[in-house]
Amino acid sequence: MLFSVKELLWAYLALVTVIESLSPTNKTGLGRGQYLQKRRELLDQPVHLVEIDLLLRGQRLPMGGPLPPGDYYAFVSRAEKRESSGVYAWSIRRPLPAIPIPLSPPDPDFSLDLAAVVNRAYDQGRYHRLIHYTDPLDLPLSAEDQNWLRTLVPARS
Repeated sequence: MLFSVKELLWAYLALVTVIESLSPTNKTGLGRGQYLQKRRELLDQPVHLVEIDLLLRGQRLPMGGPLPPGDYYAFVSRAEKRESSGVYAWSIRRPLPAIPIPLSPPDPDFSLDLAAVVNRAYDQGRYHRLIHYTDPLDLPLSAEDQNWLRTLVPARS
């Protein structure tokens, strides 16, 4: 069987995995509906979908059952196992984990170190100049978690 250059190129460049980092717009209002539509379209395709939710506010993604307890989530939906998405949950008190990123068979999953990614974005984005860590916390957390967070932030001068 002969293949054209175009066919070979498309086979080589086939979309394997989509990684979505949820934004406030993805989780509330009109933007949520648009994101859920995009999500349905992706789930109807033979691609893996990884969704990372590092936001404390907004609605969580709809799942077939209750989510495990956690403040942050990663959802790994494999193209060949749509009925059982992997759900990774962790609390604000735990370091960001590494999560599996599915690749094409026979390649094993790639381990994406979320802490390294966030740290690099923070360092290169100069967020330390934009974020005022001494401002009062207004987060949807338990009083215990808010007190714990205050211990990490230096007192106002």
